[in-house]
Amino acid sequence: MTSPPITAALTLSLTGRYERQGTEAAEAIRLWADAAGVRLILVDDQGSKEAALRAYGGWIDTADLLIGPYASGLVRAIAPLVRDAGRVLWNHGGLAAMRRPPVEYA
Repeated sequence: MTSPPITAALTLSLTGRYERQGTEAAEAIRLWADAAGVRLILVDDQGSKEAALRAYGGWIDTADLLIGPYASGLVRAIAPLVRDAGRVLWNHGGLAAMRRPPVEYA
């Protein structure tokens, strides 16, 4: 008996401001998913934080693997949602540092 395939979900900007980077990343992720036998859910976020939030919000309880969108602003928008759900986000395209609260030492 075989296990059901892993489901990986992500948004990429297939249109809009990050179209070039998004379409290039989409080709790579599709190749990986085909080779790995992973069921892939890919949504065009159009470079929109709102579109990315809607998509990831719908995948919190259903996707096995959450892969981050391209662009630091989009990653920053969805990271709290994913974190608060206790999930891990594998990120490949948000280069700016996330703001963290200062560390307090006793």
